[in-house]
Amino acid sequence: MPPSIGGKERKRIDGTTKILMVYAQAYPHIGCLSTQMELIGRGLRELGNEVDYLSQSSLPRMMQVVLFGGAMTILNTFHEGSGDIYFLYMSRILFTMIMMLKLHFKQYDAINAHHISSGISAYTAGKGRGIPVEPVLP
Repeated sequence: MPPSIGGKERKRIDGTTKILMVYAQAYPHIGCLSTQMELIGRGLRELGNEVDYLSQSSLPRMMQVVLFGGAMTILNTFHEGSGDIYFLYMSRILFTMIMMLKLHFKQYDAINAHHISSGISAYTAGKGRGIPVEPVLP
């Protein structure tokens, strides 16, 4: 039976579904969403689906440190919480651009988002391509 994603049946010749799982923070790490993402991905693979991951850890280490770690720390020293707002804004822009590139080079049947900024990026990158975005709520 072909998988049903977003109410639509997605059929492939080989019977698999290609799913992009997106998480805006570092993956893997110890925590609720990272664990949830791993368990869902493992289960989908066992069912014969192809699962790719995109997270902050997918970026080069220097980019992670400069764009997220250092900038967030500096902003939070001046005003509590401003680093978190910066993270949400930057990750949304960066992940939208990266997802648009990934979607250009590889055909995915669904995007599974595990964070609010990941969901917004996935929706922005996937709209116009007919790719359903499935948010996961903790």
